[in-house]
Amino acid sequence: METAAIRIPIWLIIVYALALATILIWPFIAFMSVFAFDAPGTAQDPAVWTGVIAVLSYPLLPLVGVPGSFLTYRKGLRKPAYVLAAIGAVPLVILAIALISIVVMNFLFLLGAKI
Repeated sequence: METAAIRIPIWLIIVYALALATILIWPFIAFMSVFAFDAPGTAQDPAVWTGVIAVLSYPLLPLVGVPGSFLTYRKGLRKPAYVLAAIGAVPLVILAIALISIVVMNFLFLLGAKI
């Protein structure tokens, strides 16, 4: 007896696509991370190394979260699939927060607000 295929909701597919799209900007961010070591003594600073390693490894979140979410959703495990999709979307959320903060700060600057 054949079981019916489980259909993935469109909103989850959109989250998958946006989360994977954040990988497209990773080469630019990876290139910029080498400049974290410009100042003298930063090559020995563990905080700088931690930041650079975190920046360089952020594609792992969507590359693990999205396929894991897809496969667990297809098995019928919805809650773990949503958790894995959220893990995969962490870089997307960080990017959205960064862009919103840039827009708000520029708007405040144009209004002449003292920050």
